[in-house]
Amino acid sequence: HPPYPPPPPQLLVHMATVDGALVRRVLGAGELKGHISHLAHLTLTLAARHPGTLAAMETSPGGAAASVAAAADGAAAAASMRAMLHDVLLLLGLFAHSSRANAEVLRWKWGEEPALLHRLCALPFAYFCEPHLRRVLLPTLLCGCLRDDINARILAARLNPLHLVAFLRAAADA
Repeated sequence: HPPYPPPPPQLLVHMATVDGALVRRVLGAGELKGHISHLAHLTLTLAARHPGTLAAMETSPGGAAASVAAAADGAAAAASMRAMLHDVLLLLGLFAHSSRANAEVLRWKWGEEPALLHRLCALPFAYFCEPHLRRVLLPTLLCGCLRDDINARILAARLNPLHLVAFLRAAADA
C-alpha cells in the first residue's frame, strides 16, 4: 500500500508547529474560522457517541460476551477516534494561541451543544489526571485563555486555576 497522507487535523497541527502565526491567520479568516469550530464540535460529538472512545478512559472496553475479533475492531476504532480527538484538541490550542479573535471560537455553541470551552471542561476526568492526557487538553485550555479574559473567567468557573498553575510548574521543571 502506498503511504496515505495524514488526516486533515493532523496535517494542520503539523503546519501550525512549523508556522503557527500563518496558520492562525489563514484559519482565522472568514468562513474557515467557523469550519474550525464545526470540526471541533463534530469531533467531540463523535467521540462522545462512538463506543469506547471516551468511555475507555473511565472503564475498560468490551465485555465477557464480546468476541475477541469484535473487541479488537472496537478497540482499534476507539483508538483511531481518540487520536483524531487529540489532533483536534491540539489544533484548537494552536489555533487559539495568542489570538483573541481565534480564542473566541471556544465560546461558540453548535446547535444545542454547549460552548466548546464548556465541552472541553466536561471531558472525562482522566484528561485532568493522567499525564499523557493532561498534555493534550491542558495546553489547549491555557492557549484558549491566554490574553482572553472572558475565556479565563469561564474556565476559572469550571476548573480551579491552581490546577493549571501546577501543570505549568511541572512542565517548566521538566
